[in-house]
Amino acid sequence: MSATTHAENIRYLYYLGLFESSAVSKDRIGFAGGDKIVERRSSDERLIEHVENAQLKGDLPRDAKDCQQVAVSVSKHGLKVSIGNYEIEEIQ
Repeated sequence: MSATTHAENIRYLYYLGLFESSAVSKDRIGFAGGDKIVERRSSDERLIEHVENAQLKGDLPRDAKDCQQVAVSVSKHGLKVSIGNYEIEEIQ
């Protein structure tokens, strides 16, 4: 899928890795269980919590020292992660 990408929609980040979360619903990122304090937090806060927990468990590196830099572009069509001219993942 080809879409026009504007420079302001591209962010350069360090790719820590991939991990799977079984607690993702259609409209938000969540946790299993019914903790009311957790449910009031934003999706951004929940995503950060998932990454931090994966880092603490050793599933993701704790720093970007040995990680590759990637370009992440966001459009109305989805999210695309690429290294140089190579596309890694497109999420819609």
